Amino acid sequence: MVRRTREAMAELESSLGEPVGFRKVGSVRVATSEQRASELDTMNGWLAQSGVAVRGIDAAEARSLVPWLDASGARRIAYVEDDGYVDAYQFASAYARAARALGVRFRARTGVEGLVVANGRVTGVRTAAGDIQAGAVVDAAGAWGIVLAEGAGHALGTAPVRSHYWITATQTDWPREHPIVYLPDARAYARPEVGGLLLGVQEPQSRTYDARGLPADIADFPLTDPDDDFTVLADNAPALRPYIPDLDRLPLAHHITGLSTYTPDGRFLIGRAGPHEGFFVAGGCCGTGVSASGGIGEALASVVLGEAPRSTSPISARIASGGSTRTARRSASAARPRAPASCGGASARARAAGCPRPPRRRRRRAGRRTAPSGRSPRGSPRR
Repeated sequence: MVRRTREAMAELESSLGEPVGFRKVGSVRVATSEQRASELDTMNGWLAQSGVAVRGIDAAEARSLVPWLDASGARRIAYVEDDGYVDAYQFASAYARAARALGVRFRARTGVEGLVVANGRVTGVRTAAGDIQAGAVVDAAGAWGIVLAEGAGHALGTAPVRSHYWITATQTDWPREHPIVYLPDARAYARPEVGGLLLGVQEPQSRTYDARGLPADIADFPLTDPDDDFTVLADNAPALRPYIPDLDRLPLAHHITGLSTYTPDGRFLIGRAGPHEGFFVAGGCCGTGVSASGGIGEALASVVLGEAPRSTSPISARIASGGSTRTARRSASAARPRAPASCGGASARARAAGCPRPPRRRRRRAGRRTAPSGRSPRGSPRR
């Protein structure tokens, strides 16, 4: 599915005559424990079978690629030269422009309030501006999609989960671009961001939310907690320091939180859903919706048209077609922890049709704080 996304990027750039925001910087995955090393070997096998060039490197080469990285304690290090990251908003906008050129109509700032169901079939959506009839309705509303699916009698097996990201101030000692770094043993991910470093850290027990309690506008929802948010990074510092020796001297400029929808087994939910005809879902993308978006869209389109699912290849995603469930595959790189991006874009107002935009995220300026020592940036003892 990720490969199909890369193909879609090339197609969009060709048709639109402009870049979509993809930065091919490569990626480095470091496995320190025996368990993670075994997982990396398996992943490398999947990548090789899919035609993705991956090779093992040593700590010295990893340091030459990523100057701040110390991988001397690693059992395995893998380098994928063709990997990269994309500006999610720019990419989604490119999807939308290409869709408009093909006749797709958008109804921006139109909140979807529910589904229209008649005679055992979902026939449209109910909005603040009136009902919109449709031959097929696709629920790709991210965290809000859980509530919409209930209207079709379907319990969507996902949960909104909070993610944390910190962005450092510009670092003149490092190149502005370098490979993405995955540190599964430290539950962390890092990549370049506007001359600094974006650092994502998974909470040991991630905070989840009841989708029915989410407001229409996520900007009004308290995802951040100034007293406790820094603790997430500080508590994970002992696991990060072996890989990032300069961690305690990095000045933090921003803290970002957002919601992604996760499934219990990490597999996407795509296709027919619920007891009614005409209702389809694309959700539970576990923070990898943007990277797999091309494959998700193609697979879903084939199911809506009654065809065999396309864009399916290693690590499974559920594809439900005509009431039956098929097991599809998404590429191993789709399973990597990335900056949160909900499948279908969990924007504040679910769209009745068309390509969704990326989720709105709350960015809080942290000032030039240093992270993470034994005390919080506010000066109070870290709990």
